[in-house]
Amino acid sequence: MADFTLQALKDEIDNDPVSIGLDFATQGDVEIADILNNEDGTKPRTVNHRTASTSEIRSSITFAGHQGLAAAQTGWFEWLTANGEIIVNGEMLQQLGGIPTANNSIWAAPDRVVMNAAMTAVMQFEGSRGQELWDRNVITPSEVAFARSLP
Repeated sequence: MADFTLQALKDEIDNDPVSIGLDFATQGDVEIADILNNEDGTKPRTVNHRTASTSEIRSSITFAGHQGLAAAQTGWFEWLTANGEIIVNGEMLQQLGGIPTANNSIWAAPDRVVMNAAMTAVMQFEGSRGQELWDRNVITPSEVAFARSLP
């Protein structure tokens, strides 16, 4: 996740790389902030938490899911969840949550759908574009105005 800067905000608005409807020429600062904060009613974005609680991960595992793990996977899983939290990255999503596919998921095929969903719920949430890019709960209209004023 990148650091928030006014230049990064300006670049996001100027380029609108995910086509969410940002346009300095036709929109005011409040309207742009609302879009970035998902307050305009657009579909929320899937955002990864930076970290996930290992106790939440453990509590989300079904008995069948745990029993379906191979010995090596059980050892890795026990080691991985021995501490308080893990960093959520693409590899963790692939192994624990099967995102975007079940390939490389540690869960046995009969348990995969349930376990992928349970792990994804711990590691991801529906959020805004500002949260996705900069882990910012709110982009303010004044920040948009300052970004607009940059050369």
